[in-house]
Amino acid sequence: MKNRTQELYSRIETARDLPTLPQVLLKLLDTCNNDDSTIKDIAQIINQDSSLCTKILKLVNSPYYRSSQKVADIEQALLNLGIASVKNITITSSVYPAFSKMKSNATFNVKFYWWHALMSAVLARSIAEKTSYHSPEEAFLAGLLHDIGRLVLWTNFPDEYSRILTSANNRPELILAGEIQMGASHSEVGAWLLTRWEFPSFVSDAVLYHHEPFERVMNALPLVKIIHIANIISAGATLPDDGRLERANSLLGLDPDMVKEMVRKAEEETRQLAETLDIHIETDERLQKLLSDKEKETEDRLIREVKDISLLQGTLQNLIEASDEDAILGIIQQSMRIIFDVRNIYFFLYEPETNMLIGRTVTGDSRGKYFREFAIPLQKKESILIKSLQRKTPMDSFVYSVRTMIIDEQIIHLIGSDGIVCLPMICRGEYVGVMVLGTDETEVLHLFKRMKLLTMFTNQAALAIHFNHIRKKQEALVQSEHIAAFSDLARKVNHEVNNPLSIIKNYLKILGMKLAKEDPVQGELAIINEEIDRVSHIINELSHFEKPRTLLTENVDINTLLSDLVSITEKSIASDKRVTFHTKLDSSLPEIATEKNSLKQAMLNLIKNAIEAMPKGGNIFIETHYHANTQKEPFPIGLVPRNEQVEITIRDDGPGLPHFVKHRLYEPHESTKGKGHFGLGLSLVYASISELKGTIKCESSNEQGTTFQILLPLPESPRLHDGDSG
Repeated sequence: MKNRTQELYSRIETARDLPTLPQVLLKLLDTCNNDDSTIKDIAQIINQDSSLCTKILKLVNSPYYRSSQKVADIEQALLNLGIASVKNITITSSVYPAFSKMKSNATFNVKFYWWHALMSAVLARSIAEKTSYHSPEEAFLAGLLHDIGRLVLWTNFPDEYSRILTSANNRPELILAGEIQMGASHSEVGAWLLTRWEFPSFVSDAVLYHHEPFERVMNALPLVKIIHIANIISAGATLPDDGRLERANSLLGLDPDMVKEMVRKAEEETRQLAETLDIHIETDERLQKLLSDKEKETEDRLIREVKDISLLQGTLQNLIEASDEDAILGIIQQSMRIIFDVRNIYFFLYEPETNMLIGRTVTGDSRGKYFREFAIPLQKKESILIKSLQRKTPMDSFVYSVRTMIIDEQIIHLIGSDGIVCLPMICRGEYVGVMVLGTDETEVLHLFKRMKLLTMFTNQAALAIHFNHIRKKQEALVQSEHIAAFSDLARKVNHEVNNPLSIIKNYLKILGMKLAKEDPVQGELAIINEEIDRVSHIINELSHFEKPRTLLTENVDINTLLSDLVSITEKSIASDKRVTFHTKLDSSLPEIATEKNSLKQAMLNLIKNAIEAMPKGGNIFIETHYHANTQKEPFPIGLVPRNEQVEITIRDDGPGLPHFVKHRLYEPHESTKGKGHFGLGLSLVYASISELKGTIKCESSNEQGTTFQILLPLPESPRLHDGDSG
């Protein structure tokens, strides 16, 4: 920013249109500032310039000063007016011609400028007198020159400055923002010029600070306060009051009625002074026309704002209905493009756990993986993103330098724009994040022109993201409470069910003791005992299901497990269904280290589904196969290759699965089997097989029935290589 300011001043210095003060004024200023100078010395200098001499005599004899007798020479005029007044008249008469080549156009009205300058000067002197400031004429001079920087910018850069004024639509804060993007505000340019002209530093300061915020001006010296108030009162002399009177009262203790009377008198004095000094200003009729045009512009702007607000209402409705954070960000991005015509929109959301801004993009954005790498701690106060969030105000990289923070420059490089605008998202006093827009300097002007609407939109966006976070927390809390309640109920059920299960197991033990050890029934009793243990295990897991489940692996003989299941289902489930089992179990099948209960439950569900799919009877075919390593390439010594697998196939010759079931086979669904069936079986099978790191495939048709193929990997295990003995 400093380099840009220096460049601007260099451009002004080398331009041909930089105004210079005439020699007579330079001599006069030097003489007036010399304590040893006399009235005769000053009169002698003024008499050298006949035009200046005429203007002073015309002014001293005008109604403006209400002189009781005609003044014929400069020395008498100096005695009547005072040296300070004559100096101000000389300065006014010299500065006005210096910019006489300027012409008005639709964006800059030169005549209105001089009306405002003279009005501010007259008011500043009046305020100085009312507040007992030691030099009312110094106040007049500062008031006259407070906006001279605008003349310099307009004279030297008419096209560029015209674009700023057009975009700003007469809003002072936007004009200042545009000027700063050029390199310096008109306040800074004016103070710089007065310093070159060797004006008193207090006058330069009053020009420099006249647009500062009210809170800063409160702590300034009196002349800064006087010019600040004179400027805002002059600007509002023919406009509705919007707090100017209250500000004058707070800053300088001026009574509102007193200020109104000062304004009324100043308007008349300004016209008289301009007429005497041959300064062309706008007439009251022209001002009224300007105001009428302004009212039309205001009306048009209101219509546009109503349309924009209607768009915002639609956006708000969409944000409310969005299902998750990604959907919310997508709606925000789309709405920004429609309403504000901004293409590059990115998000940095606040993460309270780490006290950082974390980069986020909408799904599908090719830059998303890079943005997720950005994590900016809130302690990094140099970052423009952090400044914007903590100051709760929009900021852009064109005004605020980002060279102190490399990460800001990296964001700009990644977006691929000239710069960024940062919009803080805050809801109910809590940080939500920062919306970052990739823009160029022209786009920034258009955005700040619509800052009110942009702020409303940003607040809506922050509200939607904030309440989505709250909703997720509430859902997690509710889920946690439900889990706790269910676990408590399951523990009670576990306690109650284990008692009768223990009694049944004891009776089975007694029954087994009554039978001979070789009795075939002993095998069936063992199966029943094992199933009772499995029921007890399942209920126990339900009572602790909120905790991560630990798989208890053991060596399982798959063929024996399937044979036992066939035996149970043949006698308990399939006996009255006219279902016949056919097994073909591979004898070379090795034992597999797995979680027995999960595998058993999955196989039982598949067998039950096959039986229930054939209400008129049918056949179930169960086969196992061992797939040994078939790869020819060498594998690492000491490990069994990963492609050794156990295959389990369960096939029925029923009517096949319904079409709608095949499309969502492993999802919970409405069962077609009637009361008592919930459509959860295959989803549980899929979960169990996946948990065992296996795969499951299904083929089904009306002609061939349904086949499920399960592949379970053998875990890696040590293996001796050739030459080892064991």
